[in-house]
Amino acid sequence: MARNKVNYALIEDASKRKVSCNKRLKGLLKNFDELKTLCDVEVATIIYGPYRNEPYTFPNNDVVRNTFIKFKELPTLERSKHMVTREEFTMQRIKKLEEQLQKVRKEIGSRK
Repeated sequence: MARNKVNYALIEDASKRKVSCNKRLKGLLKNFDELKTLCDVEVATIIYGPYRNEPYTFPNNDVVRNTFIKFKELPTLERSKHMVTREEFTMQRIKKLEEQLQKVRKEIGSRK
């Protein structure tokens, strides 16, 4: 069963927005913990939010700092192997959508 597409918009009420942010952050951190545990991968994240002076870090500041240092010590080629810029990501997405559009047009053309 297909799900309907959800349109996201800024929550206008500040208190509801704060509650939603905290709930989603808690869920996101839970997912990071599950990923770390189930897949035995190193996970480190920094999240800046409008409701705290300091960033949220997962799992803790020391692990995040060490992971970042390890990442920075990688050779540039290795570090950038799987990284994409926003422009590259957008171009990849456009290409994928164009391929899907061609496929749908082909299906429609074969029905006529």
